[in-house]
Amino acid sequence: MQQVNEPNLWDSEQEKKTQFIPEGLRTMSEQTGTGDGLEQLLGLEEKIQQTIELLRATRSEKEDLQRENARLRLSLEEKEGAARALDERVGELEKERDAVRARVQRLVEQVDAVTAARTEA
Repeated sequence: MQQVNEPNLWDSEQEKKTQFIPEGLRTMSEQTGTGDGLEQLLGLEEKIQQTIELLRATRSEKEDLQRENARLRLSLEEKEGAARALDERVGELEKERDAVRARVQRLVEQVDAVTAARTEA
């Protein structure tokens, strides 16, 4: 029986290293050396993953800040409403105080008039 020489897919170390590298990146890795190209690709992948994590964290923080902002706006509206109500109440009390002051002033004037009339008599 005659033995057929099938080509060994793992003839060289270079083929082993480049087997899983996409065709477009293979030329880059061949130019810079397979190890360097693969390291660059892995480094790029790591940077992309870090960027994705940073983006997720930033989006999460943005959502948290938006919720906090909405809560603070609501609180501000409530406090502004309470401040307006207090301002109105202060205005009412000032009017009442002025009315009481005018009545007391009239009573003092009447008492002064009665005492002046007694002293004259």
